[in-house]
Amino acid sequence: MWLFSRNKKIESIWTVCTLMAGDAIAFLIKITVKRPRPTDKLIPDAGYSFPSGHVFGTTILILLVIYLVIPYFKNQETQFLLCALAISWLAVLIFSRLYLRGHFASDTLGSVLLAASWWEVSQMLYLKYYDTVAGILNRLPLLQKKIRSKK
Repeated sequence: MWLFSRNKKIESIWTVCTLMAGDAIAFLIKITVKRPRPTDKLIPDAGYSFPSGHVFGTTILILLVIYLVIPYFKNQETQFLLCALAISWLAVLIFSRLYLRGHFASDTLGSVLLAASWWEVSQMLYLKYYDTVAGILNRLPLLQKKIRSKK
């Protein structure tokens, strides 16, 4: 919504698509691999272990924030601090998933690598189809005017 309110429609659509498709990919891998969770969990948790959905989703979110939000801050020290906070947040999340024994270390590392891979594919698609999506969005107001004029 923040991107959309700043008239960054393509970026907001890309953000939603990246998050939704990424979650779908992680889910499909989870039900395909079917790796059981550690047996000595501190807090009961259902489902399969790999990949960690929390780590995957947070990694994508942090990459989106670093790529789309942090550049709005002009001060390099502020940018560095925000990047460090975002990466620290991911590290704390990974540590919590391991501490609570909801995942194996390989689940969390694999989730970060899977999310980074999906991020690269998503960026490639964004760059490849940016002009196409921009053209469609630019024609939408014309289509809306034509629809209104027919009424």
